[in-house]
Amino acid sequence: MADLTDRFADAYAQWQEELAERAQDPEWVEWASFMRASLHSFFTEVVPDMPDDPWGEEGLRHAEQAALRLYPDIRSAEPSATPQNFATSDPMHRYLGEVFIRRLDGRWVNLDADDGHGPDPAVGLPYTAEATSVRVLLNQAADQRTGDVWLTEYRRHVEQHGAWVAAGRPGYLDWVRVHGDPIAGLTPEDVGAGDDAEDTGGGMTQDEREYAELQRHYAELEADPVWQEWLAGMEAGLDRFFAEVVPDMPADRFGLEGVRHAEAAALRIFPDMDAANPRTSPQDAGTIDAFHRYLGEVFVRNFEGRWRYADVSDTYGRLPVVELPYDLEPVTLLTLLTSVVGRRTGEELSTTFGYQQETYGQWVEAGRPAYPAWAEIEFAKLFG
Repeated sequence: MADLTDRFADAYAQWQEELAERAQDPEWVEWASFMRASLHSFFTEVVPDMPDDPWGEEGLRHAEQAALRLYPDIRSAEPSATPQNFATSDPMHRYLGEVFIRRLDGRWVNLDADDGHGPDPAVGLPYTAEATSVRVLLNQAADQRTGDVWLTEYRRHVEQHGAWVAAGRPGYLDWVRVHGDPIAGLTPEDVGAGDDAEDTGGGMTQDEREYAELQRHYAELEADPVWQEWLAGMEAGLDRFFAEVVPDMPADRFGLEGVRHAEAAALRIFPDMDAANPRTSPQDAGTIDAFHRYLGEVFVRNFEGRWRYADVSDTYGRLPVVELPYDLEPVTLLTLLTSVVGRRTGEELSTTFGYQQETYGQWVEAGRPAYPAWAEIEFAKLFG
């Protein structure tokens, strides 16, 4: 049993290494560089009448109907059929992938097996070893013509994603050992676990319970229209920060040098904490928001953070925060900015950056464990 578990773990590790290598392929890098432009084409040219919530069930249903109008058969859905096909199918592929990425914690992966056909975009998901090929999804829709191919597949993943979140977002091998991988057709017995696996559903530690509860909270708020609208304005908000709010940022905008420069600018712009609070200074809400977006992206880009929407307090209600994979407490950007302005040391952000850099490095060195496991490691360091 242990030998089978080890073989499965080795095979999964090898698969992840292959995906990491393919991510460096020049053709893949070039394909990924056109993500923003191609998604823009999808929403403005390919399917310009998408509903208000394009990334959920309503959007998927609407997009599949558009695909049926564009592609009368499976052959016509192939990007290589004609240049005109590529102009519509490539944006469609990217849209499909982004739905799974934004709602189900996915990431883009390249399934290209050096067969001469170039990159094969797919979405890797944390609860299954089976990547979702967006080309296959589009071909299935054009071939089956039921109008619900994408929604059916999406709902299947939503169910598995929900169970994975409720379990505390475990690493894939920990997850499959207890729960199997229904998407890939694997049971715990298939990977050498089965009855020997420990089901922590009824015996979760306090860290596991708190983490699972927090993940459910994030998941419940993810589809909030206010939040989705705010996320959609990310690029514009960052552009404003660099063009208008702090136009003289150094080359290393999101690193330590950029953080120091941004803090100095914040002290010039905001004379006190009230001036950095949109509730007390609504006339400067745009500038404050731009600072929040920049500060959040520092954590996202350097420390694998994720933008989240959270009920911060009774006073402020729901606010954008950044979840860090090694900390239960998210970074609240409003609190961070007002703290910088209130203390006025000129070193608040650089000190925070240094602390996060150290902790992040330790977490990476430990193998990027899920938060509950990381909390146990930290506890053992403190108390032996």
